[in-house]
Amino acid sequence: MANESRGKILNFLQSNIVPVAIVLVVFLLFIPIPKVLIDLSMILNLTLAIVILLVVVQMPRPSDFQTFPRVILLQTLFSLAINISSTRLILTGNFRSGRLQGQSSMVQAFANIVAGNNIVIGFVIFIILIVVQVLVVTKGAGRVSEVAARFSLDSMNQKLFDIDNRLNSGAIDEAQAEILKAEVRRDIDFYSNMDGSSKFVSGNVKAGIFITVVNLLGGFIIGMVMNGMSFQNALATYSSLTIGDGLTSQLPSLIISFATGLLVTGTK
Repeated sequence: MANESRGKILNFLQSNIVPVAIVLVVFLLFIPIPKVLIDLSMILNLTLAIVILLVVVQMPRPSDFQTFPRVILLQTLFSLAINISSTRLILTGNFRSGRLQGQSSMVQAFANIVAGNNIVIGFVIFIILIVVQVLVVTKGAGRVSEVAARFSLDSMNQKLFDIDNRLNSGAIDEAQAEILKAEVRRDIDFYSNMDGSSKFVSGNVKAGIFITVVNLLGGFIIGMVMNGMSFQNALATYSSLTIGDGLTSQLPSLIISFATGLLVTGTK
């Protein structure tokens, strides 16, 4: 009886993996999770971003990746959930022996790699990364998606008319004409969805910047008021963690932004 119940549960999870994953990600937004799971989630998020980029590079036609808008939505939700969880971990950390205890290893590693002992250098690099991502990659990809959707929609009737002319002239048969028309409609649906998906990418970047600011200001208040830290100690501690947390969230977003721009600028 127990084996039969477990089998039903496994079958349900396998057939509903996407809804189950979405529910778990939503729970991450509200429920505190251990730092080990946060580290694993950060690694998984970065891995997913790299895999998506590699898949995009291998696509012969942009519209072949029809599920890309949905993938972007799920990855964006997952990234925001991790960012919120890591922020909660930073702000609720215990200050002992002159340092915050129980912080994410990934956040500390990124902070040490980029900033080291110089917080100013870390902030400069972080700000440059944000500027490049917002003003160059994300904004450019969003604009290209918007123009591609508009031109694809405007040229749809002409493309369908050309296919009908080729069919009437005998250059192609009805089966080939239906295939070509299906490709035109698929391109229209894809670029229309990509126009909306680019907003997910840009929104994720903006939310990451806002969370970073909250991380920094909230850390100062909690460190000096609640933990009794000096201004210099609070600045050094929470600035370093903020840089590390911001980089762990913005690096996958930068890769996804680049993948989006690469996909929408491909050959139609």
